Amino acid sequence: SRLKKLKATYKEVHGELKCIQSDVSYCQRLVDQARQRLVQEFDTWYADSFLHIGDQTRPSTTTAPLTAMAPSPTPQTIEDNQEKFDRLQLELMMENPDSIPYLNAKKRLGKQTQ
Repeated sequence: SRLKKLKATYKEVHGELKCIQSDVSYCQRLVDQARQRLVQEFDTWYADSFLHIGDQTRPSTTTAPLTAMAPSPTPQTIEDNQEKFDRLQLELMMENPDSIPYLNAKKRLGKQTQ
């Protein structure tokens, strides 16, 4: 009789655990979707606000795309794409430390989708 009570308690608690795990999984998917939407909306806003593609106006150096602000490498220091990316990202972080959380979120999102 005690064993039956323990088994019943175990089944009940195990059922609750499965429900909670399901809820946590659902919430995690919602957070991931929200993070992805936030990054996409930010990228769109940033492109619309600062990149001015096809526009006759030239953005100031403080809002110009990083590729326009970065000095071009000399022939002795030819960089591969990853080195260029790393250097530009470091420059961006140094210029605007407030962008670090955004860049970290974008990296995490990229790792999750791969």
